[in-house]
Amino acid sequence: MFRLMVISILVGTIPVLALGSFAYYFFSSKIQRQVDQHNVQLLTETELRLEQLFMTIDFYVTQLANSPLLQDAAVWDPSNRKLHLSFQDLSVQLSRLQSFEMGISDVFYVNYVNKWVIDNRGVTLLTERPDLELLTSYASGNRSSSWKNEGTNGGSSVLLIKKTPLTSLSPSGVIGIRIPHYELEKRIKPAGESDVQLIANDSFDVLAKTEGTLAIGERFSDAFAARVTEALEHTTSAVIRYDEQYFTVVKKSSYNGWYYFSFYSNAEITKDSRTIRWITLLACIGVLLLTLLAATLMNRRVYMPIRRLYEAAGGLSAVGAGKRPDEFQLIGTRIESLISEQDSMHDQIKGQALQLRELFLFKLLFGEVHPSEAEQKARFYQLDVRWTRLRVMAVQFSDWKQSKYAELEWERLMFALRNMMCDLFPEECRLEPIIIGQYQIMIIGADQEDEHDFRQSMIVFTDRLNQLVRMNLGLTTAIGISKSYEHLSNVHRAFREACESLKHRSITVDQPLIFFEDQFPGKNVNVKYPTSLEKQLFQAVNELDFSAAQASLRGITEWLLAENVNYRELQVHLVRILIGLVGDSPEEPLRGLMQGNKTVFEQLFELDAIDEIEAWFEERVLRPLVRWREEQSQLQYQIITEKMLKLVHERFDTDLTLEKCAEQLNFHPDYLRRVFRRGVGVNFSDYIAEYRLSISKELLKNTDMTITEIAQKMNYQNSQNFIRYFKKTVGITPGQFRERLNQS
Repeated sequence: MFRLMVISILVGTIPVLALGSFAYYFFSSKIQRQVDQHNVQLLTETELRLEQLFMTIDFYVTQLANSPLLQDAAVWDPSNRKLHLSFQDLSVQLSRLQSFEMGISDVFYVNYVNKWVIDNRGVTLLTERPDLELLTSYASGNRSSSWKNEGTNGGSSVLLIKKTPLTSLSPSGVIGIRIPHYELEKRIKPAGESDVQLIANDSFDVLAKTEGTLAIGERFSDAFAARVTEALEHTTSAVIRYDEQYFTVVKKSSYNGWYYFSFYSNAEITKDSRTIRWITLLACIGVLLLTLLAATLMNRRVYMPIRRLYEAAGGLSAVGAGKRPDEFQLIGTRIESLISEQDSMHDQIKGQALQLRELFLFKLLFGEVHPSEAEQKARFYQLDVRWTRLRVMAVQFSDWKQSKYAELEWERLMFALRNMMCDLFPEECRLEPIIIGQYQIMIIGADQEDEHDFRQSMIVFTDRLNQLVRMNLGLTTAIGISKSYEHLSNVHRAFREACESLKHRSITVDQPLIFFEDQFPGKNVNVKYPTSLEKQLFQAVNELDFSAAQASLRGITEWLLAENVNYRELQVHLVRILIGLVGDSPEEPLRGLMQGNKTVFEQLFELDAIDEIEAWFEERVLRPLVRWREEQSQLQYQIITEKMLKLVHERFDTDLTLEKCAEQLNFHPDYLRRVFRRGVGVNFSDYIAEYRLSISKELLKNTDMTITEIAQKMNYQNSQNFIRYFKKTVGITPGQFRERLNQS
């Protein structure tokens, strides 16, 4: 009872605690993610709002820098009174940029050529300005346009500096746009009252910030700047802990490299997490109390049958005085004892049943069972013989006397063979093997209506059996199989036929598998020759595919052997194939097939074994022929490729196509396509396009021909197509290409 209570409490407590812990951490993390997402969204809005302002100002300043008025102002002399109206027009253009909506406080233009400045105060000489050194520094740097921070808090501002002319390496002047920091702060909106949003430049100087409970100086520390740089190394936004109380969402601008920060306190998150923690804790306590109550009630009901079972097993009398009874252990011991006794009785009955079944199979094989009782007794001994066809298979070791095994190991070999046969053949398709003399006998059945399918399945299984015996025992087997019968009463005839097949094995050819119906000569006189396989063989040799030719030859030999031809008949058929292969070949490959003074036919008829014939045919005929044809094909490919290249080089300025080449050379276009691809490495159309491109480059470089004339010479319908292809391939237009050549 006590153990049941402990188990019930543990089963009820552990899932509840695990679920409560998971719920607490899951919802806490979810709140954190929601706050982060909200702050990222607000910070993104701030970034978009400010960068829209910056890019608008940049756009207007760029328009002004490209205007004719400002380009002419580069050479104005302020002492020239005739330019009074021009200076007035320039002042008007600068004042138009100074709009209230964009928060611009000052717009100025500095002329470094004639050393004068124009701003809200008018035109002054650069040497008379107190900020001469600052204005002069604006011309330094490699960038034509940049945003800078200027001044300190209280009077600080951000400054857009754009050099003029925009494309010049040495500027003649600069345009400056000044925006006070307080204008930027107007456009920043924090997420909460205690939150702080701010902007810092790429040097982590604070440009603008909102009021909040977090105190931040004019510049971030180097340690914090390094953490921000590392966090944004592979992303555009990140969440970083600022201190023990505050987190910050930071984004880096892709426009000017500034950083946008949103600092928020984790106090609210912690407050929500504590609420979830208490709710989860109370829920877990309630579930635990309910679990304890349910466990107490259920254990009382469950324990009563166990108690009665314990008493029935004699547990009370077996427990000594003063000892606490272990009901489950005692009940388990008694049940194991009963099962052990039952298994022992079952093994005895099973052994006797196996002996009776084996005795029945002996009588069945030797014809001692009446035909009318065979089916009935088979069902009595639980033999599944509901087959439409059956055969008897006899297996013996053909070379065990010459092997390493002694006669005393004969029984072990037969036992190993029996196990292999049982593992290989499905249980529903066989009966248990029986050792009779030198043979291992097995009755095999099938539900196949087609006799040919039954025979083929027997061939497959016996091949696997031979492979297993050879791999595990290092021996070879001979297998005799009877004719097919429909009734179990004919098993004794099938047994005699299987044994007779092994006794009359052919001594000319070493056949591991012998069917009784194949023992009589003359049964397969008219052998159907595999013409389709022969065509596949010839085609494979012509296509230089040795693997396919090898497979076709093996298919022909397997076909003929399946038709029960002997190795001499196989030689005759292979002579037919040999004549077909070398009959129309030149004298050179035929000399290579000679071995001394013997022709290929003489070599063939000296062979006796089927495997030797097949191996000789592959290595002495197929491989040399394929190699010679491949060498001839390579030579022909090279000649054709050179002719096609010559046509391209001579007629590139005409409407030359692959079809016209084929017509000129008297070959099929598909054949020329494969040959050219193999010889050159690219398609014909790609090569002629690249060649025309190289010729057009030479014409652009060495002649004064116009682009239209070059396009016509390259056989383009119009110059636009030529320009489009040239730019797509080279990256620049033909005109730009010629201009760069002239510059270099």
